[in-house]
Formats: sequence, C-alpha cells, structure tokens
Amino acid sequence: AGGQTDTADVWVVPYAYGACHADGRIVYSVQDGGDSEYDLMLMESDGSNPRNLTPNPAEPPEGYDLRLNDGLHPCWSPDGQAIVFETGGSAGDPSAIALMDADGGNRRIIARSPTLAYYRPTFSPDGKTILFDARPVAEDTTRGPGDIYAMGADGSNLRKLTADPAGEEDACWSPDGQSIAFVRERETPDGVAYELWTMAADGRGAMRVSPAGDV
Repeated sequence: AGGQTDTADVWVVPYAYGACHADGRIVYSVQDGGDSEYDLMLMESDGSNPRNLTPNPAEPPEGYDLRLNDGLHPCWSPDGQAIVFETGGSAGDPSAIALMDADGGNRRIIARSPTLAYYRPTFSPDGKTILFDARPVAEDTTRGPGDIYAMGADGSNLRKLTADPAGEEDACWSPDGQSIAFVRERETPDGVAYELWTMAADGRGAMRVSPAGDV
C-alpha cells in the first residue's frame, strides 16, 4: 500500500501513472489507493488537495458500465477541460477508452470492443484526435500483438493506423501533430526486440528510426 510524505498531504501509492497539465494540475492513477483496484486522482502542483476522480457511485445510474470505476494512463486535453483514460477490464469486457470532465464529471466510455483491449490514450496537440493501442483478446484472456488506432475526440471516425504482423504500442504525437512515434515489438531468435518507429499522422510512411535491435 502507500504511505504519506512529510512535505505534502498526498499518498504515495505503487504503480502510479501521471500527467501534468500546463497550469500545474496533476492527474495520476494509483493502485489500491481509492475505492477500486485502480483510480484516477487529481492534485495541485504542490501535491495538495488530492481527490478521487473515479469514485464508485453509491447508486449507479441505469446502463452504467462498471469499467468506469477504474482508471489508468490519464491524458489531459490541451485546453485542460477534459481527461481521456483507459478503463478497467475483465475477461468479458476488455479495457476501453473513456472521457470525463476535468473535475471527474460526465464520465463515459467513448470506444470499446468485445474482442480488443484498448490502452494508453493520448490527445493530439490540437485536441481533435485521440491515439491509443489495441490488442486482440483471446478466450484465455491473453493479449495478442497490438496496433495503433486513432479516433475523433468524441470517439467517432475510428481507424487503424498500423497493420504490421509485429506489435505496435506506446504511440506519441509530435508537437505539431503531423507525425507519430511508436514502439514496434518483434520476435527474434534471441527474444523480443523493441524498435522505435515514426509515421505520418494518417499512418503512412512508417520508418524505423532506431538502430536494429532493442531500444
């Protein structure tokens, strides 16, 4: 579990993934730090006023998706008004992509699939597009090689950007939004090798930029 620091009223919990907005607010995910296995928390730049953005509702509304009780890999919209994140998941309901207001309100899933688990969403610099990883889910819940997908900020116009037999993950935008960097995972006789690649924002022109082998 976690422990408190001497300098700020904030819990330090294992497996935290954080994102800092330009105004200093920090949104982060913690394991076993809230009322679910993973929760999204928000605090000020000095660590003060930590609060849970994904509390379990006492009386879930009709149609509420329980995956929204968990949150991982948060990312701010450029204007600081919204947060996109990866939900929790289970064998029958793989992790999805969700969006909420900066205060945790209006939490909703914007992309889901019964056969793909969605991971690590990130907003484009102009806030109009969201990148994420997707991996096929087998009946035994193992994950196959991933691909990079993109969609509109509201979940519309979903499209697949990579189709290589190797797995792709950890996509990241260039500051101008014109290109995307990502990691390609290949099986080799010596084990798994990780390579750094780039491509245009529409998925064309993929090119390896790291030396052959691990990065």
